[in-house]
Amino acid sequence: MARIALCGGLPVVLHAQTNNASSSTVAAAAAAVQMEVNLIAAAHLAAKSDDASTTDAQLAGAGLGEFATKPASVLLARRAAAVCGWLQNENDYGRAITLANRVTQQLASLSESTDADHEERLYWEAWLRGRALDQKVTAVALLQAAEKLKPDDVRVLDLEWPLVAAINAFGH
Repeated sequence: MARIALCGGLPVVLHAQTNNASSSTVAAAAAAVQMEVNLIAAAHLAAKSDDASTTDAQLAGAGLGEFATKPASVLLARRAAAVCGWLQNENDYGRAITLANRVTQQLASLSESTDADHEERLYWEAWLRGRALDQKVTAVALLQAAEKLKPDDVRVLDLEWPLVAAINAFGH
């Protein structure tokens, strides 16, 4: 069984062990998660140092396990959301905005080959636009497109509702 703890708000695999034949599967999954954590942590450090090229390289790094099957756009958007959220938790909104702007520009040139991947990318891009860039109307439009691709994705509804409520209350 994998034991995971939070370190700086990110999951870190402490120990991965099992007594059955699937121990290699658990170890591989733990390694993939640990690699994602390491990439996000390295991107965070680079962003804190205002090193855009290193930040971008870490965000665009290849994944292992489940992450190896994801297109670059999904990995980029997901990792950028994690780093932006971390920066915002540290009250470093300027760097979060800078990173989110740069990543959304990069996402414009990327595409996905399946509806499932496109839906996931739309979700994470909407997160970046709605939470990091305060572009709520654009974020809601992306979430509505994602909802058409996968109507039962609770994450989409959970992110969309507060954005719509804010638009209704404040008009932007």
